[in-house]
Amino acid sequence: MGTLNVISVAFAVLFVGLAVDFAIQFTTRLRDERLLQPDLALALRQTARVSGGQIAVAAAATACGFLAFAPTAFLGVAQLGIIAGVGMGIALVCTVTLLPALLWLFKPRYQIMDLALPFGAVCDLWLQRRHRAVLGLFSLLAVAGAIAAVRMPFDANPLHTQNPDSEPMRTLLSLADNPAINPFNINVLVPSLADARRLGDRLSKLPEVSSVISLATFLPDHQQASLDQIGEAQALLLPSL
Repeated sequence: MGTLNVISVAFAVLFVGLAVDFAIQFTTRLRDERLLQPDLALALRQTARVSGGQIAVAAAATACGFLAFAPTAFLGVAQLGIIAGVGMGIALVCTVTLLPALLWLFKPRYQIMDLALPFGAVCDLWLQRRHRAVLGLFSLLAVAGAIAAVRMPFDANPLHTQNPDSEPMRTLLSLADNPAINPFNINVLVPSLADARRLGDRLSKLPEVSSVISLATFLPDHQQASLDQIGEAQALLLPSL
C-alpha cells in the first residue's frame, strides 16, 4: 500500500487533525440527541442514523482528494496519497464502530443545558428560510471556481517559493546559468549508440530540455564516408611511404 517516508510521516499530523473531525461531529450530534432523548443507547442509535451518512460523505470526499496524488510519478507523494486516502476510510470505520462502543462503555454524563452561540439560532433560521438562495450562490461560485481552475497557470517548481535574493538561491541560479555545471540534469543509460541517438532526438524536442549530450554528439554526421576517404588515401599513400 505504501511505505512511511519523510513526506508521509510529516503528513501524519494533518491526517490526524482531519480524522478527529469525524469524532467531533459524532459526539456533538450525540450531545444534541441526548437533549431530546436521555437514554444513551437510543441517542447513540439515532446519532449513528443521522450523522453516519454525513460523516461517510465527508470521509469519501477527503479520501478522493488524497487519492488524487496516487497517479503522480513522485513516489513519496503518491504513497502519501494512498496512505492518507485509505486512512480516511479507517478513521470512518473507527468513528462509527469504536467510538460508540467507547461512549457506551464510559457513559458520559447527561447534560441538560444546550450550549449555543447567542446568534446561532438566528443564523440557522435564516439559512433554513433562504437555503435556495444560499445553494444558488455557492453553485455560481463553484462554476466560477471551476472555470478559473482550468485557466489558472500552475507552477510546479518549488524553488519559485524561495527568496531569489537569498545567498543559496543566488548561488543555485548562477550554477544553473552555466550549461557545463547546471545541477538540473539527468543521466540515462541505453543499450546501444542507436538507442542513444533515438532517445536524444526525442528529448531534444521537449521544451523543458535545453540540450542533450551523448556519445553521438562527439561523432561527425558523415563518419563512415570520412572513414572511407581515409581508407582510400591510405591505400594510395602508404606504398609511397
